[in-house]
Amino acid sequence: MPYVAFIHHELNTGYGISFPDVPGCVSIGDTLEEAIRHGCEALAFHLDGLISDGESVPSPRSIEEVKADDSLVDWRSGADIVLVPALSDRG
Repeated sequence: MPYVAFIHHELNTGYGISFPDVPGCVSIGDTLEEAIRHGCEALAFHLDGLISDGESVPSPRSIEEVKADDSLVDWRSGADIVLVPALSDRG
């Protein structure tokens, strides 16, 4: 199942992408497409790191669940919401 990501854009600074279900997993890109690609790579790296460290991998929530989470109101304000697949870096 893919993870919900928030993409924020500021003029002249590119795009930032973050994952509400994976705290600390963030990335950037000069374009929207680059931010999503880098976000996919960051998510895979982050989840593989959790597995390597013996920690649990957070379960992804649906877009509806994330939108209903009142604790994320400020975080998602002004953000575009996209789904990013959880791909593994492991061969």
